[in-house]
Amino acid sequence: MEGTYLRLQRKLILPLFLVFAGLFIQQTANGQEYRAVIYEAYITGKMDRWKTAMDTRYAAWKSDRKTEDLYALLEMEYGYIAWLISVDRKKEAREMVKSAEQHIEQLLEHKPDWARVLAFRGAIYGFKVGLNPYKAVVWGKRSFDSNKEAFALAP
Repeated sequence: MEGTYLRLQRKLILPLFLVFAGLFIQQTANGQEYRAVIYEAYITGKMDRWKTAMDTRYAAWKSDRKTEDLYALLEMEYGYIAWLISVDRKKEAREMVKSAEQHIEQLLEHKPDWARVLAFRGAIYGFKVGLNPYKAVVWGKRSFDSNKEAFALAP
């Protein structure tokens, strides 16, 4: 009897798993679960998927101009910049930093005291130090100030 129960359980679990996985993939395609996509891209080393997810999120933002889409794009850019620097693709990292800086400014225009965005701005300044160590004094100070401001708003 127990063997029959286990076979039945296996027959039900796999189809249910596939249904829920399909729903999850559909949500991901809609941009609602982008974190899962970029995590999978990172752990599998298929960073082209991360870039594709960013491009999709950017297109979503361009079409509806929702602040949450732009914020999600900034989160994705932040991680992608770190990866670009880690694999010594500095030219691409510099281009992505410029994009992230523009998105940070747009988000801060919407909400000037957004602590998380201010923290991202501090992190982007930190990336700029790594990309151009000769300007460490300037970018380091700006990074410190931005992170200090973010911390004051949301300790």
